[in-house]
Amino acid sequence: MTYSETTFGGDFETAADYRDPYLQKLIKDKNGTIVWPLIRYSYDTHNLDLPTPAPSPPTWMTPICRS
Repeated sequence: MTYSETTFGGDFETAADYRDPYLQKLIKDKNGTIVWPLIRYSYDTHNLDLPTPAPSPPTWMTPICRS
């Protein structure tokens, strides 16, 4: 079943984007719960919060220790 954002108190009639921090806050404010799978992301999930402009190298391959 697909719920619109207005179901949770949002402004849009489109399908709810549960990764949106604004929608998560709306659900939390109504004492709701989101149950996530162990791995939240799929192979085709878009990362909209890139540290550098796209196209960029994968962020998970960034070295932790720099010399």
